[in-house]
Amino acid sequence: MSTKDAWSFSQLFSFESLFILFLFASLWQEFPYIKSTGVDLTILFFVTILFWSAYLLYVGGWKITSAMLLFTAPVAIFIIYATISATWSPSNNYATHKLVRLYSLVPGSILGALIIGQSRIRLHRFLRLLGIFGSALVISVIFQIFTGEMSQGFHIGDRSYLLPSRVMGASALIFIYWLTTVRQLHTRLILVGVIGTHLIAILLAGSRAAFISLIAASAIFLLLQFSLNDYELYVPTVIRDLATGGTIALGILIAALPIIDITEVRAIRRTLRIIYTGETETALLARFDHVGSSVELWIQSPLFGHGIGSYGVLFWGEDIVAYPHNIILEVLSELGLIGLLLFGTIVVLSLSRLYLFYNFLPKNMGSFLVSFILFWFISSLFSFDMTGNRYLFMSLALGYVSAGIYCSKENGVQCSDRQYSYENSK
Repeated sequence: MSTKDAWSFSQLFSFESLFILFLFASLWQEFPYIKSTGVDLTILFFVTILFWSAYLLYVGGWKITSAMLLFTAPVAIFIIYATISATWSPSNNYATHKLVRLYSLVPGSILGALIIGQSRIRLHRFLRLLGIFGSALVISVIFQIFTGEMSQGFHIGDRSYLLPSRVMGASALIFIYWLTTVRQLHTRLILVGVIGTHLIAILLAGSRAAFISLIAASAIFLLLQFSLNDYELYVPTVIRDLATGGTIALGILIAALPIIDITEVRAIRRTLRIIYTGETETALLARFDHVGSSVELWIQSPLFGHGIGSYGVLFWGEDIVAYPHNIILEVLSELGLIGLLLFGTIVVLSLSRLYLFYNFLPKNMGSFLVSFILFWFISSLFSFDMTGNRYLFMSLALGYVSAGIYCSKENGVQCSDRQYSYENSK
């Protein structure tokens, strides 16, 4: 990492900090004292992002490149098609709500990622701040356990555990990436401890989706590292460290049992009920219902779908906020094969560019960007609607544009996009 990227408190007031505030504004929106003001933090941060982006463009902090335009083209077509689908959607309220978010939250998430991905310094700063934010949430989980606030589940304000758990999962993945970049024993021990604490916090928060996404993304990250056949990365050592950290974290959790009543934690209580009674959770059964209903709705209109926001009307019979809790099923049932093709184009475009430049990226950075996208993609298969899963669009944009920032003549790579010569000349 460049010495120019050394940590300073001024980074707390950077564009990357604002971008994180925008991405996760809903976490603090539900705090009573903020909610009472009537201020929509998401809109506030979105507008601020637009003005700051315009200023950075004016002063040369980033540039509009042909590569960026190529990525945003299918995104724009996808949003336009979703808008057109509103003409045959039975929904009015939710369709309008969803379109407003499609025209604000999704483009805002992509814009910020495209700007950050143009600079190595911004990219590392963003990952560092996201890691710090996730660690703060881990501390919040531990605090709520010892204060007895976890009996009704982990929460931030009035917000449930779902989004905070995903942030903690993304943060843990960042720490695993950092673990492959350092060799100092004391630093590795600290990172192992932090990763283990993240895993425990995610489990105690009760988010199986975040845990599964993290395990899968971490496995892909390490598998890609193995495929490089570069033993300087000490991949076996990293796996050993992670296993050791997990064992130590589990030991700490067991040792803490006499101090705290772990059965009062909602996630643990729910798991124990399933083990001892054999009951299948209502939420799990509901997921299967959503899968079956989504497939049935798609079969009824396979090409065009039933229109944006239609799922609530067709599934519940009411124009309410409702979705299949799976972005693929949501796109299929509401936008049909055309919508899925457009969405798939965005995913393929990002991953194909990462593949194109993969060998010219730092060995662990390329693997991390792929696993970062995978984490948010798997998470999107468990909950939230397509606008709530704007973090997936963010990761796709970040991976797409970051794939080329290490491209330079010095590395023997010829690039047609001027962004790279501009970035390497700084």
